[in-house]
Amino acid sequence: MSKQDSSFPLLEHSVDRLVVLSSAPSTNAEIKNFLDDGDVVAVITDDQTKGRGRLDRHWVTKPGESVALSIAFPWSADDHKRSGSWIPLLVGAALVRVLHTHGLGEASLKWPNDVVVGQNKLAGILCEWVPSSAVIVGIGLNVDFPPDEPPSPRATALGHHVSAAEELVDSILAELVGALRVGLEGLRTEPRDATAAVVSAVMSTLGRSVEVQEPSGETWRGTAQGLDDSGHLLVMPEGSSQLRAVVASDIEHLYQ
Repeated sequence: MSKQDSSFPLLEHSVDRLVVLSSAPSTNAEIKNFLDDGDVVAVITDDQTKGRGRLDRHWVTKPGESVALSIAFPWSADDHKRSGSWIPLLVGAALVRVLHTHGLGEASLKWPNDVVVGQNKLAGILCEWVPSSAVIVGIGLNVDFPPDEPPSPRATALGHHVSAAEELVDSILAELVGALRVGLEGLRTEPRDATAAVVSAVMSTLGRSVEVQEPSGETWRGTAQGLDDSGHLLVMPEGSSQLRAVVASDIEHLYQ
């Protein structure tokens, strides 16, 4: 794609190849058609018709209300074994920090993969591993929609907090790619504590009373106290003195 064909010039310069689609069922699925060994490739659309979230939930918005971006970074089997579970947390933390630099200082990371402003969701993250070759970082970012017509309950958008011009979205996404290049290299080479510190600093879940919703349907409450070596959430249940690691459950922040 030539520069004049792209409405995301900064993003285009931040990757080896950018594919802009007018519509796509899922950018995470589409990007698998464009993978190139060793290259950082991105696919973006503002009309994702069958987007997926965590636990196979649907990410549905009207055309133009959000952008869906998938980025494929080189990522080996050894990389994945050592650090793969930290990637969604790293991506979320990187996006929060970029948003802070663009005037959205109230943005934070809700464990494990939502970027929120207060109680409301601004962006979601879904990462997939292509065995032995790449990690796909999928991001859905709400850009703007009528506040009285949210695509889902407790959704918010950039335009509700800052001026959501096309140039701002381009800048945020390009800066995110740059941050992820650095962050993923850090996952390969630095002590895990360094990544944990970066993530914990912007995670609003820690220290908060939460309700844990298990896949089995069980719900329980406690206080989120930290992250373990795999990035799982450590919660102290109410009435207990034994931490529990939360791996594949939903978390709701409790506001008192």
